Amino acid sequence: MKLPCNRATVLAVISFVFLLAATSCKKSNNSSSGSGISATIGSKSWSAAASATTGIYVSSEYQFQIGAAQIVSGDTTAVILYFGTPFTVGRPMNSDTTFVDINYIDSKTLDLYDGGNEAGWSILTVTSYDSTNRTVGGTFNGVLYNLNGSDSLVISNGKFSTGYTLN
Repeated sequence: MKLPCNRATVLAVISFVFLLAATSCKKSNNSSSGSGISATIGSKSWSAAASATTGIYVSSEYQFQIGAAQIVSGDTTAVILYFGTPFTVGRPMNSDTTFVDINYIDSKTLDLYDGGNEAGWSILTVTSYDSTNRTVGGTFNGVLYNLNGSDSLVISNGKFSTGYTLN
């Protein structure tokens, strides 16, 4: 799915992440320690706690959507992971060969970075999956390109662990 990349898109995506977090926190089992999303973005550590992280499985699209937001000094940034099913736990999925996408959004600069769907590349490995308790976790990394400009971001050491709801 190609998104138009403008101020409205960036704000809509960040709003979507917050809405998912607000509506899913009571339904999902993401209160265990270590839950959330963390990564090194460029040279800086980035993390969002379980309360700001949410996941959904969109059955009509056979994909997981895991999103998290962080607010620092009035700047909201978000990381959203997309990956398709079926997958094998412990086996890396590469955006060159299967559906994996990482987005990074910055509300202050209105930049939308993509790693897999529109530009760049990403690798994601699901390391834990429990369909009964609806939890999923894993690792990710990639190179994301700014859809509003010519710069890029390297994401490394990415980890996620969250509950998810069904949609």
